[in-house]
This record gives sequence, structure tokens and C-alpha cells, in this order.
Amino acid sequence: MTRAHFAFCILNFALAALSAACTNPRKDPPPQPDNKPAEAPVARAKLALRAKQGQVVRVERTLKVREQTANDVLVLEALETSLNEATLVDELGRALVVRRRIEQSLTRLGSEGGRIDETKNPLHGITLELRRDAGGLATATVVDGTPPAGTDVTKQKFLIDGFDAALLPSGEVKENDRWQVPPDELAREGGLNSLLSGFKVEKNDLTVRVSELTPKRATLELDWNLTGSFDKTPTVMAFSGSLEFDRDQAMVTRFVLNGGRQAEKGFSRQISITVTRGKAP
Repeated sequence: MTRAHFAFCILNFALAALSAACTNPRKDPPPQPDNKPAEAPVARAKLALRAKQGQVVRVERTLKVREQTANDVLVLEALETSLNEATLVDELGRALVVRRRIEQSLTRLGSEGGRIDETKNPLHGITLELRRDAGGLATATVVDGTPPAGTDVTKQKFLIDGFDAALLPSGEVKENDRWQVPPDELAREGGLNSLLSGFKVEKNDLTVRVSELTPKRATLELDWNLTGSFDKTPTVMAFSGSLEFDRDQAMVTRFVLNGGRQAEKGFSRQISITVTRGKAP
């Protein structure tokens, strides 16, 4: 695979959230102690997103891809930081209109240990107004800044809540409850399948478990396994991750997903995604 082909296959993945048979997917190391104060667990709770009128949230997204081919090790890193102000919220706590100022949107691509080229993505420094549509996605209008020629945001769909919102349970849960995310939810426009550009999904299995539930927070662990094809080559991909839900703020404050594939003949691809959210200072 050439560097250009690699960039083409992955860049959509980087900007939107912004696989050879597969064996031995990477397993994450056990989580390290985070020194959080001990809290007594609660019996049951509902984990629902609720935006607040005028609330400003800083969102940082990082995508890292390391791809080893027969001749090279290619690396890609996509970074995005944005400020998101909920300017219209309905009675259910859904943000209907959001002003998103994209402070930075960068892509770095090159060979491991060699030259790395950094480019600004088309929406770097641009402010958008996002309006939720009936399908749960959002249409955009540029309200500040000028995108490069040929960039038409009106033809793009955006996510207000984030693709990880689909992992939250629909009803009350308790510790150690687990559920499977419906395949049609993963496959919808803006769903998690859209992170795997160029991958044709045949079997999709994503299980979520509540590993911690306290009055202030919840931690969800996820296990995602897919089979399908990439460039007509049979492929198996495996990911593991976690989601931290702050019950006081009613938002997902941290989402992590790691995994990929390791194929025959030394070819492999490992992917790491991190999303953090918090109140803007």
C-alpha cells in the first residue's frame, strides 16, 4: 500500500470523528489506578445526556493509526480541539443548535522515525452553527472564518452529541449490566461503523458493560468485534475501550477505543481514538 492510498483510506476516518485474515488483535494493558475518591455504588441509574442552555464544552479528539506494511511503518495522527456552545436546548435536554468553534484541526502523516508532514484540515479555525435534524445528525452553516475553496459544509453531516452517545443505555442500569448495541444503530449515518472507512462489515458485535456506577459517575467497558472485508480481502477487527459518564454534568467526559488487526505476512494496523470533554474555563 502506498502512502497516498493509506492516507486516502484513513483520512475520512480522521476527519469524521475526528482492514488479509486477522489474528491476535492487540489487547490493552490493565487500567492503572486513577486515585479517584471511593464512592459507594448505587442500586440503579439512568445515564442520559442533558445539555444546558448556554453551556460551553471543550472537546478534544485524537486519532492515531500505525500501519506496518512489508516495506514501511506509516503513522497518522489527527487532532481536533473545539469549543461547543449549546445555544438552543429542548425540554428533554437535547442540544438543538450548537455553535462550534474549531480551534485546531490537524493531520500528521509520515513514516515512523522519518519525515512527518503536518497539514491543517479544511475546518481549522472555522466556526460553525450546527442544527440538529430529524435524523439526529446536524447540518452546518459557517458563521466565522472562510473554508478553503471547494469546501461546502452545507453538504456535510455533523454530530452534536458525538458517536459515543449511541453506547449509552436506553433505560436504568446497575453495575455489571451488559447489552449489545443494535447493528442498525452502528450502521446508521454517523454511527461507529463510519469510523472504519473502506471496511465492508458483514458481522458486527459490540457489547457494553457497566463496570462502575456511583452517585457521581459511571464507567462503561466495551468489546467490539467485526468481520468483513477491506479491499475485498477477508478481515477480522477487534477493539476494546471505555467510556466515563459524569452524572453531575450529564455528559460523556472521556471515551477511549483501541484495537485494529494484525494480519499475515507482517502487515498490521493499530488504531487508537481518545475523546475528552469538559467545561470550558
